[in-house]
Amino acid sequence: MTKTAWTLKAGQIKKDQPGVSREQFIYNLRRASFEKDWGSSYQHPGFESRMLAFVVRLMPKDGSPKTSIPYSDIAALAFTGRDMAAGKSWENWVRKYWEKKAAGEQNIALQPEELE
Repeated sequence: MTKTAWTLKAGQIKKDQPGVSREQFIYNLRRASFEKDWGSSYQHPGFESRMLAFVVRLMPKDGSPKTSIPYSDIAALAFTGRDMAAGKSWENWVRKYWEKKAAGEQNIALQPEELE
């Protein structure tokens, strides 16, 4: 209720209560107080608006559709225990660089190795 009041009447509220912040106003104002001070002539949200708001709240914030993965797909995963990055550490990369430099190569360009 108070979020609607702040959105619709922020200018008037700030004039009536100088120095009030959005957080203070939203926390302290009840529907009865709002209607007493500003009346109840605003347009209340209808069924369709409430239903739309409910559906929008169910959607993820980033806009991507929610993904459902069946349990059977998860249960079928098999882990090999193999470390995909084994032997591909920073130390190995630097060692290879120095080996190439010691061999007299010029313009050494070590590319990242494929993990698979």
